[in-house]
Amino acid sequence: MKGATVDRLKAERKFERLRAKLEVKIERVQPKIKALTNLVSERKE
Repeated sequence: MKGATVDRLKAERKFERLRAKLEVKIERVQPKIKALTNLVSERKE
């Protein structure tokens, strides 16, 4: 791993920031996914 960050603390901070961004995106999309799932299950019945 050549491009890896040597400083562990720095790497962990970077990872936490990325993770936080992704979690926000997931929370935003979650209701849409749920709605779609419900729609599909309704059509099958």
